[in-house]
Amino acid sequence: MDELKHLSSIESYDLVTQHLHKSVQILAKSMHFTAKYLDIEEKLTFAQAQIMNLDVENTSLKESVKKVTVESVEVRKQLETVWVDPMVERTLSAQKEDHMEKMKKEVEEAMKNFKASKEYSERLMVEYGGD
Repeated sequence: MDELKHLSSIESYDLVTQHLHKSVQILAKSMHFTAKYLDIEEKLTFAQAQIMNLDVENTSLKESVKKVTVESVEVRKQLETVWVDPMVERTLSAQKEDHMEKMKKEVEEAMKNFKASKEYSERLMVEYGGD
């Protein structure tokens, strides 16, 4: 009852003003929280859109990395071929020179043996001797 006495001592105009003031404060806080909620929801929507864009970009970059990796392997194989070819050429050239040197020695040996043979002397006689 004491509470009612307190209310009865306040003028009705003041009482209505106080209640109206409290209602406006509550409405203002409610509007403030609603605005914050809508702002956060807008940020969330924007962030989700960015995430989707980044996901698409990430997928695209992954594909690019795969392609570059395959190209890298192919280029590496080509480089190995380029580096191996000169070495093979040098090896073959050295083998060819060795083979030519052996053939030269064999021909010289054959010529030496031929010149020492009786057939060589007979041919020289036929060629220069006249018979």
